[in-house]
Amino acid sequence: MKKTKEPAAKTKRRNVIDRKPAFLAALALGLTRRAAARAAKVHWTTHYDWLANDPDYAARYEAAMKRGDDALEDEAVERATVGVYEPNVFQGRFVYPQEEYEIKPAVTDRRGRVVKPARTAWRDKPGAAPLGVYRKSDGLLMFLLRGRMPEKYGRQALEVTGPQGGPIEIVERLNAARLRIAAARGA
Repeated sequence: MKKTKEPAAKTKRRNVIDRKPAFLAALALGLTRRAAARAAKVHWTTHYDWLANDPDYAARYEAAMKRGDDALEDEAVERATVGVYEPNVFQGRFVYPQEEYEIKPAVTDRRGRVVKPARTAWRDKPGAAPLGVYRKSDGLLMFLLRGRMPEKYGRQALEVTGPQGGPIEIVERLNAARLRIAAARGA
C-alpha cells in the first residue's frame, strides 16, 4: 500500500510562544535592543513590528527601558564608588594566596634534636579566591557628579571682560588697526 500525505488541516501546529515578556525583561536588565532580541530568540526588527501593531507594547517598552536605565545607573554608581575587581595575573595565570606545606617531616634523634630539617614547599591555598584589587573609575564618578550636581561640577561658562565690565582692550586695538588698514588702502 502506498502512504498518502495527510491534508494540511490535520498537521500539528507549533505552539507560538509570546517572546515579548522575555524581550522586555532583558531590556529591563540594561541590555541593548539587539542583545535583548538575542536573549528572547527573536530577530531584532521584530521589536519594531510589535511597536507598530500592539498598542499596549509601547507603554510596556517604555517602562522596561526606564528600569534598564536605572539598572545601568546603579552599575555606574557601583563601578565609580566600589570599583571592579581586577585579579592579579603573573605569566598568564591568576595569583592565589600561598601556604607552606611539609613535603618530608623532620628527622629527629632519640633526644628530640633535629637531625634533618623538614622539607617544605609553597602551594596555592585550596579553594581561595585569586588575589586582586578593586579599581574605581574616577572618570565615571566625575560624570555622575556632573549629572547630579551640574551647578557645582558641570561646565560653567566663563565670561571675560575688560576694565569695569567693558570690552577687552585687545579687541578694541584690533578693530582700530583694521580701520587704519582700511583707511590706508582707500586713500
